[in-house]
Amino acid sequence: MLGDFVQLEAEELKKKESDAKKKKKAEDENSIGGKRIRDAAVAGMESFTGQKRHKSAADAMADAIKDVSATHAELRTKEIETQMKMQADNLFVQQQMLQNSEHMQAQMASINASMQATQQETMQMMREMIAMMRRN
Repeated sequence: MLGDFVQLEAEELKKKESDAKKKKKAEDENSIGGKRIRDAAVAGMESFTGQKRHKSAADAMADAIKDVSATHAELRTKEIETQMKMQADNLFVQQQMLQNSEHMQAQMASINASMQATQQETMQMMREMIAMMRRN
């Protein structure tokens, strides 16, 4: 008794799922975009061959167009991701170059200050030597 009830419930659930899938497919096929793609496919095939085509061929063509559109969107997304990664890498390299440049400028300033101090010391020693020579 309970097993029959469970089986009936399972069959009813499967039927509901099947009906929902059919309804979703019908909605997709009858959507404005899907209908336009299908109509364009039919018109293109009829004008190319000069004869009427079966709807399933038009549906196959519409599906192919949708697949190409989806693939194009995926490729575009990957291209944008790649460009963003390259920009991030370039920014990192520029930042490293700037830090290296700042470090080199600091080193050059330190060397310059050291050379000026050495030059001043040398000048002072020369003055002292000249003063000592004059005294002698």
